[in-house]
Amino acid sequence: MKRTLLVVAILGSMLATGMQAQKMAIGPSLLWKGGVNTGNIPTGLKTGANINLIPDIAATFRILLNRDESIGFTADLGYAQYTYRMRPESESIANDDNTTISKHTFFNIAPMFYISGFQIGASFGFPLAYHMVRVSGASDADLTTKQTSPNIELRIGGMIPVFRDKTGSVNVLVQGGYMLTGLIDASEFSGTSDEFNPKAASFGIGVNYLFNLSN
Repeated sequence: MKRTLLVVAILGSMLATGMQAQKMAIGPSLLWKGGVNTGNIPTGLKTGANINLIPDIAATFRILLNRDESIGFTADLGYAQYTYRMRPESESIANDDNTTISKHTFFNIAPMFYISGFQIGASFGFPLAYHMVRVSGASDADLTTKQTSPNIELRIGGMIPVFRDKTGSVNVLVQGGYMLTGLIDASEFSGTSDEFNPKAASFGIGVNYLFNLSN
């Protein structure tokens, strides 16, 4: 609840500031993303990168505060998926049957500072689903949203304009993220330590189109 109230307060402050902004814009964003598990890895296992074929989808809102349009805030609201691979550390026994791909799906609210295309901020994730499969194709686990955990992710990236007109702008997106909290609800570890709770580091590239709402 405290995290939710913090998000609402940040977004409210951004909107209030936007009343005096020079320019506001909103539009859809697509981000193709990959990730790895940066949490503690159990002995005998190894993490690996995995790429999502389905992009993250978000509505992006941007407020520019000064006349040269170099400083402002952005906020993303939408669907985000985090993924990573786990396999035996020994190359001699690792194969498609014992290599798993995990995918965690969240609804994210991500307020960020915007400085000349550079962005830095945080994302607050609310779990929707978790699915794990073996590379060979066999389904290994489906966890309910109660078994996954809300999370906080630090984000850094860029929104680089490649085309502008009176209607809006097309921007290339580059984004990296690092989770501060584990992906699985700590209560699911049944009294054992959650030191091996996975945390995702993500990286992605994408595009958005922002429609101008003001001159």
